[in-house]
Amino acid sequence: FRTIFENSTDLLQSVDALGGFVQVNPAWKRLLGYTDDDLKHLNLFDVVAPEDAAIVEGLLLRLIRGEQVGTFDVTMLCKDGRRVVLEGNVSAHIQEGAPLVTRGIFRDVTQRKAVEGQLAVVRERLGLAIRGSKLALWDLDVEAGRVFLSEDWGAILGTERRDAVVPIASLTALVHPDDLPGITAAAFADHDSGPAQTCDGDETVPRRADRA
Repeated sequence: FRTIFENSTDLLQSVDALGGFVQVNPAWKRLLGYTDDDLKHLNLFDVVAPEDAAIVEGLLLRLIRGEQVGTFDVTMLCKDGRRVVLEGNVSAHIQEGAPLVTRGIFRDVTQRKAVEGQLAVVRERLGLAIRGSKLALWDLDVEAGRVFLSEDWGAILGTERRDAVVPIASLTALVHPDDLPGITAAAFADHDSGPAQTCDGDETVPRRADRA
């Protein structure tokens, strides 16, 4: 166990019932920058970001009650002032109804969370651009046999304005027979050629009122 503890790339920590550090492994100290001497004077809540303190306190209370808390994220404060996001889980060693120590295992997900945040911003901006453009967009998933339709298709087809995922056959059934070969060829050519391409052209689809 000692070899695993010392050489693990995951961050391992043991904390007593009052929040004092009992033991942390080298990976924990390397990432957060604290020394063994520092830890003698620090409490768990000294290194947890203030905005996450209430969350961590709630998790500890659940552990004391004997509950499982599952995987969670927590932002920790490094000695040099950096903030890192850790993902992990914690268990409690309880004796005679009282928690002796909690043991946690974490990994650094700071970069992953940053990328996820950037992607969320990009998606939001793309969504705003699509809605603002008033263009009816579709995205073909050949393997699944489905096509995503943006909400502006509702205005064209005379149906409810909302994003929808429908079988490919449902969309091709709406296309005028004269336009169907060209659309089918272009869509599947884009799929077979790899990177998405742009297909410009005029296609005819009937509105609901026209089909009634």
